[in-house]
Amino acid sequence: MNGIEIIYNNKRTLIGVKNGQTIVHINSINSNNKKGAFLYSASIDYDNKIRHIGHKYNLIEKGDIIKIRLVNIKDTTTPIESVYDNNITPLPSKLEMFYALETSLKSKGLL
Repeated sequence: MNGIEIIYNNKRTLIGVKNGQTIVHINSINSNNKKGAFLYSASIDYDNKIRHIGHKYNLIEKGDIIKIRLVNIKDTTTPIESVYDNNITPLPSKLEMFYALETSLKSKGLL
């Protein structure tokens, strides 16, 4: 399966999922008296409705090097946290989004 390899502070993490999303966020905040940069990674498993967290807003220091690669993986690194969420649902396909938009526009008399 496709996955993402993250090397941060010489620690290698593999995240991915067969049916779902794989997410990597690098956030830089400089507002409301909060400053810093943070790394978050997770995979969202649609079949089991579980979010597997690889990095939970780890603080990134100036000069830190983060390597991110798309790779083919057989297994993932054990997540630091797994959270069940009954509200996890697959994203709609582009065709499903088109039909929803079409229905909405027709109901408003715009199409």
